[in-house]
Amino acid sequence: MPGKHVRFQGIPPTPPSLYSSNSSLPSTDGPITPPSGRYMGSPHAYSPLPKAASRIHSALRAAPGPYIRYDLSLPPTTLQLAPSMPSHVLRDAATEPPLPVMTITCRHVPWKITVRASGNPPYVTVMDVFDAIYSSLRLNVTESEFGRIPTLDEQRRVDDAYRRRYKRIGDVKLYELEKAKGVKRVDFLQARTMFAGLTSTMAGPEVWELNVS
Repeated sequence: MPGKHVRFQGIPPTPPSLYSSNSSLPSTDGPITPPSGRYMGSPHAYSPLPKAASRIHSALRAAPGPYIRYDLSLPPTTLQLAPSMPSHVLRDAATEPPLPVMTITCRHVPWKITVRASGNPPYVTVMDVFDAIYSSLRLNVTESEFGRIPTLDEQRRVDDAYRRRYKRIGDVKLYELEKAKGVKRVDFLQARTMFAGLTSTMAGPEVWELNVS
């Protein structure tokens, strides 16, 4: 696993049972055949979700976690794991049963995020989810896309997020380089850049809603 993942205190431990229930209803905002062969994953829990054929890994669920702390504006190598969560969970399947493709939506951005399996066996892993989210949100926003933001006030808040993002860079050359790249999709999140878990949707077992805070 590239990069160093820092552990931190102050978040709940992983539930002791292999499977724990999530009583929250599917998000209102918005069948792929699983790969053959036996999946040998982590003992960490997958939370059952109502009206869905798949369950999300506990590392990715919205409640009571999330068990991973991650600022979506930074590379996935900066994510932080709960003390009770070993680093190998990042290689676990993101869902049970495993899926070769997932789609992630977020109410704060107008683009869907497609997550594809990066390895063999060909199922989406927990780390694939974070890599895909980061890669998608790093894409530049075109002038026409920015112009479709419904209000001038909303456009100003997105522009403010863009300025905050590049101004935090200490290196002068990297600062100027990032500034020159302009507004990115992640800026549509404004100040809501912390990963807050995935929840089910009514769109199908492979479609999940990204929550941010």
